[in-house]
Amino acid sequence: MPPAQVADPTLLELARGGSQWAKVGFGVLAAGAVVGLLALTVLRPGKPKGGGASARVEGTPSFKVDYARGELKVSKSAAGSLLLVDKGDDPQGSRLYVTPLQLAAYQGSPSGAMPMATPEARKTISARFDAGTVSFIDEGLVNIGPNPGYQLSYTAKRDGKTWFGRAAIVVPDDDGDRSAVLMDGEEQLYRDPDSKAAPKIIGPRAVGRQGDLRRPMRSLVFTG
Repeated sequence: MPPAQVADPTLLELARGGSQWAKVGFGVLAAGAVVGLLALTVLRPGKPKGGGASARVEGTPSFKVDYARGELKVSKSAAGSLLLVDKGDDPQGSRLYVTPLQLAAYQGSPSGAMPMATPEARKTISARFDAGTVSFIDEGLVNIGPNPGYQLSYTAKRDGKTWFGRAAIVVPDDDGDRSAVLMDGEEQLYRDPDSKAAPKIIGPRAVGRQGDLRRPMRSLVFTG
């Protein structure tokens, strides 16, 4: 009669039996499982708060912007322009203006013409805040989705409160009409008096990279 086969002990059984190398190996596996779980948690894209929505605006050029219903609402959508504002249930004020901007006539790449439009963009932005309070910090070329853009960041005051802004002149990446839009994202500096936590938005660089404007400022698409 052949001897009965005995299964090899598992790593967990060896660890329970006092094997030092098994304890180390089991710890490594457990740590790997935790890291994998964290990766799934962090990398899985979040769903829009309150459901997703899109605002479509007909103009020159026409465009579409996505946003979360639970964070923003359309305040104005007319004459080729769009204004998204905070729904009001969040003390962190948010605004996103998308308005038409005509570039100067040029040939070739739009990267040379967009900086020429910055004086008009600065004038448009400054008119939205308390007089003399807008301070532009830096500017430079940037891609907005598949389209070329020129970015301006700034700080400002509205009704005495501090706001951070990140705007971009964006033009369709084609050889057609050189009409552009000025996408101007604005976030209010808000400190919760009942919390020691740092504000969500602490500078212009964070506008559109986190907070309520993250989705719409990354989703601008020209539709015609």
